[in-house]
Amino acid sequence: ITICRRAWTQDSFSFNGRVFSYDDIQVEPKPVQANGPPIHLGGTSEPAIRRSAQMCDGHIGIVYYDKEMQYRSSFEQFADNVELLAEERDVTDDDFTLSVMQYTHLAEDADAAWETLRPKLVYSRRKYAEHADGRDAARWDEETMPDERLAQLRAGAMIGGTDAVVERLPVDGVLEERL
Repeated sequence: ITICRRAWTQDSFSFNGRVFSYDDIQVEPKPVQANGPPIHLGGTSEPAIRRSAQMCDGHIGIVYYDKEMQYRSSFEQFADNVELLAEERDVTDDDFTLSVMQYTHLAEDADAAWETLRPKLVYSRRKYAEHADGRDAARWDEETMPDERLAQLRAGAMIGGTDAVVERLPVDGVLEERL
């Protein structure tokens, strides 16, 4: 993030970090935006949330399962994330965007929507697990995944017709109550 911001705002710059090092480089063309495009990070871990608040222009929340693997709405987790973000930054600033990534598939038949979304959702979750330290990606193998886990994924997905999906969207005022 630091490298991108310097590349977008300085004619030339040097950087010496743990992973990347550059000496007097120039990046062209510069973005149209004066300070470069907005950078939004996602994540549900406390370090990821704090990193978003400290370094970025926005945070992206995601569907979450608690320790008992019970589905909580993405908005409930989002509100938890906002509380952590607020410890680091005034999240009511107009220059900070909060958003939620939600697995969704619209189809009048909820079962058909789930059958379309399921393999893509399982694949996505497996890829996240493969890239995360200490996570067992094998638990996201659809062939061996317990029915309970698939049911939890389905409960967390927004599937069905437009009315069914809209009905699950958060109500106004809930976020303000949490802050």
